[in-house]
Amino acid sequence: ANSTADLKERFLKVIKKRWLKTHEVYFLLKNPDFLFKIGFAYQSEVGHLPLSGEFFIWNKKLHKNKWKKDGHEWVTRKNNPNYVREDRENLNVNEEDNFIK
Repeated sequence: ANSTADLKERFLKVIKKRWLKTHEVYFLLKNPDFLFKIGFAYQSEVGHLPLSGEFFIWNKKLHKNKWKKDGHEWVTRKNNPNYVREDRENLNVNEEDNFIK
């Protein structure tokens, strides 16, 4: 049986080694309780210049634009350089588009 600590350790190894696969992202978006079950919590503060492989959970309603202030140079909108460009993509899993609100 996998303990909670084992699951978290395995998850951390994966995200430090590679990007998550589409079906893994889809699983996390559809099952946010999984992340809380293995010991992750919502972040309250933005880390300065987070490193590659770090993983954060944000409550979008509470921290609307905080992620934009992490020290990285984000791509800005062409028509207004004061705003960060936010692209939207469809998540395609098993040849089906999945839009998660």
